[in-house]
Amino acid sequence: MRVAGVMLAGGKSSRMGRTKALVEIDGRPMGRRVLDALRSTGCDPVFAYGGDADELAPLGVRVEPDRHPGEGPVGAVAGLLGLISERDAQRAHDETPVDGAVVVACDLPDLDDTVVRALIDAAQRQPGAVAVARTERIEPLCAYWPIGVGAQVASAFDAGTRAAHRLLDDLHVVVVDVAPGALRNVNAPSDLD
Repeated sequence: MRVAGVMLAGGKSSRMGRTKALVEIDGRPMGRRVLDALRSTGCDPVFAYGGDADELAPLGVRVEPDRHPGEGPVGAVAGLLGLISERDAQRAHDETPVDGAVVVACDLPDLDDTVVRALIDAAQRQPGAVAVARTERIEPLCAYWPIGVGAQVASAFDAGTRAAHRLLDDLHVVVVDVAPGALRNVNAPSDLD
């Protein structure tokens, strides 16, 4: 199974006041932590979706422009699944197609390869399912999204769905319980304490 690793980096970071992917925790940018977790599990390709390519250059990752800037997580997932599908259609005939993508927000600094691996394992056991990580609640921006749901996600987006939780109501979802704290979300400077 070939799995892309995608770090979402297109948000405004208004509460943080600066680009969240570049905020350092213990000397490492949050974006680097997320990218390392994706790369260490063999995700291929790994890229950032959204955000300013020049600004994110220190992370050493290809940045794909957000096809639906400012339209929230459903727009991001719809856009990146469409992008991967289009790239797959252009791949060499001997290249393995991408089956799905582990999509992770850039502001989850405690994410590690254990969580990413658990999502991929769940997806392998339940082909076609969206595998969503959960601690106290589910986190749609730490999930495996199969390429096969791309059209359904795009249709929901076109129909006005913007909340990821609402989108999940209409999809086959497998919940993956992960360690408490593994999905700590850092949105503001006060979250760094």
